[in-house]
Amino acid sequence: MSRNGNQEGFAQLTGSSIFTDSAYRWREIRGAIASKEARLAKLSSNFKSTTFQMPTTVVDAVNSIDEGATATYPALMADIFKYLLRANNSGMPKPNVEDRLAARFSRLHSTAQTSLGKKMEWPIASQITSAFPSGGIQHNNVNRLLLMSSSEHHLASVPMAFLISRQD
Repeated sequence: MSRNGNQEGFAQLTGSSIFTDSAYRWREIRGAIASKEARLAKLSSNFKSTTFQMPTTVVDAVNSIDEGATATYPALMADIFKYLLRANNSGMPKPNVEDRLAARFSRLHSTAQTSLGKKMEWPIASQITSAFPSGGIQHNNVNRLLLMSSSEHHLASVPMAFLISRQD
């Protein structure tokens, strides 16, 4: 993230995903993708309808990683990322793959959250809203920077974004 809050530009530059807890930033992202077709509708619904236990201390965060409570999430996120890159390149969604990813999330999330709940002293109940727009999210300033730097190996857009909000 840059100092001026240009998260989507930074994510595009690094080829990663956007994670934010800023409602303002999320409105900007939603505006940028308003005309794009959404992908992974079931997975988005699953994210939004479930609770995520978030660590409140560095010790809890490190322990949850070291002890494997969150080990299943990175592999799932990598598979979502790969699917979105393929779907964005071909222009063709694959409903069976999307259904499998949503079902996989539902299976692993329950187990992971139960484990996390036992390991953390004061977890915060949070909700994650996701966006998987067809074609991804791109920022024109980053495109200019990449062009000026003669970059040949970068993503044209960020395939996914997430808003993390506290449930009260």
